[in-house]
Amino acid sequence: SDSYTFSRPSGSSFYIHIAAVDKAGNISSVTHYHTDELVSVTHTVSIGYSIDPNSNTPFTAPDIPITNHSTFPVQVSVAGLKATSGIGDAAPTSYSDWNSLTASQTGSKIALGVGIGKTAGSGWTAVDRTTPVYSGDLSSEVPLGTLGANGASGNLALTAKFGLAWANARTVSHELILNFTITD
Repeated sequence: SDSYTFSRPSGSSFYIHIAAVDKAGNISSVTHYHTDELVSVTHTVSIGYSIDPNSNTPFTAPDIPITNHSTFPVQVSVAGLKATSGIGDAAPTSYSDWNSLTASQTGSKIALGVGIGKTAGSGWTAVDRTTPVYSGDLSSEVPLGTLGANGASGNLALTAKFGLAWANARTVSHELILNFTITD
């Protein structure tokens, strides 16, 4: 059997029509393959996290579920992560002992990170990074992993390093930008 290679057409959706001609010139029925290159991913738009320094687990945040509805795997990358109001960003290595920060230090910066949650039983087919991505890690886009096709789901998880000397309750905001790229 012969194989043929052709350039991938541009655009987000196209058809491939295949027909065979035998030595007598008879044309077989045409087979049509629809190729859809539209990335279709759903994920939570907004989540909240809380810090309770008096709790056994001072940082709590729900997972960020992501489902790939595309017909091909997609690579999930962090393109941005930054504090937008109420607090500043810090690297996780900014302090050797985050638990002993002053109230002023606690209220000024947090190291918020994001990474792949558990991989067992999930739709992650490849993991590119096993440690969380923090704002200081983002001189360029950082690949996290690849979600399989056709409804594969996986979770991202938030993590943080922070002080425990909060003077009062406050609301802070962060912006997380994810990129989804077609992978073969």
